[in-house]
Amino acid sequence: MPAAPLSRRRLAIALAVAGVSDVLSVWLEFAPPLQWALDIVTALALFGILGRQWLLLPALISEAIPGIAAFPAWVLVVLAIGVTGNRAAAPQPAAGAGPASPPLLATGAKILAGAQLAKGFIPGCLWAGATVAIVFILTAAFLLLRSCEAPVRLVDKIGSGLRGLFTTNYRVTTLVTSAIGELQHESKIVVLTAKFPVTITKSSAKSWELLGQSLDLGTTSVQITALDNRAQYVIPTDGIGFRLNTDPREIIVEIPPPVLDETIIEVQSNPDRIAIVTDAGWARSRFLSGKSLEDDIRRGFRPMVLLEGRHPIRLQIAAEHARKTVADMLTGLLKKHGLAIPVRVVIKAAPAAQELP
Repeated sequence: MPAAPLSRRRLAIALAVAGVSDVLSVWLEFAPPLQWALDIVTALALFGILGRQWLLLPALISEAIPGIAAFPAWVLVVLAIGVTGNRAAAPQPAAGAGPASPPLLATGAKILAGAQLAKGFIPGCLWAGATVAIVFILTAAFLLLRSCEAPVRLVDKIGSGLRGLFTTNYRVTTLVTSAIGELQHESKIVVLTAKFPVTITKSSAKSWELLGQSLDLGTTSVQITALDNRAQYVIPTDGIGFRLNTDPREIIVEIPPPVLDETIIEVQSNPDRIAIVTDAGWARSRFLSGKSLEDDIRRGFRPMVLLEGRHPIRLQIAAEHARKTVADMLTGLLKKHGLAIPVRVVIKAAPAAQELP
């Protein structure tokens, strides 16, 4: 005779234990040691409530699979046991049985008992297999979804990043182009106005020929120092270009080297800012010889101011001012449009001088 079916009370208690265990397993999924301990305690409790039900063993094994805590494995197994109503133990002979049957009858009785046991065992196997299959299918689907979510999120993030980068770069490019266009309303940008002194010295010697002899009349020298000569350094706006840098994020603006603006040269003419030192020869007229040299020096002051203004040190100082001037101007124009990105200005290499054939 097969074992008696489980009582509703024991089955309800078992379902309650299984339900609590499944709920707690969801919270303990990321703490495997605690989840394993909970599953072992649940299995022992269900063994005590339902008896030696072998269907509990596949449930215990399936609970050890990562991600299975998201599914109510214990509840499914208890329901399967409740439907089959079988126990793992073999049926015991009824109390008060009569004397032993003859061998042939005993053999027939065993065959009938085995058939009864198989009749209950086969449905149990089917339910167990179905339960385990459902659990594994749900687990595989859950893990597959989780594994697919990461690439999808990654693709979404990459797509969003590329869209954002493209939109941002397009906006930055448009604003920088507009800002440079505003700078290019003028043909040149003044980056430095410098003042510097210029000193010119000239001398002349004179002698007389007397009776075949040369008589030295002395050498007259004149030195003129003009203070605060003014020169202006500019960069042509048609040579300005830019590019965007992503690491670090900044705008790199390329400008041509500053040049001396020859149209804006001021040679000092204030007598109070000009010092003249004249040393006439012993037999020379200070007024006549010195005045002639002074006039020559004054005529050469402008070329000398241009030469001094092109000195490499002064051009280097002008380049530093050009970087700061252009960076400040572009930063101010971009801020007016709500764009705050660092601006770095670099000087383009000067073209190499071509040798004449």
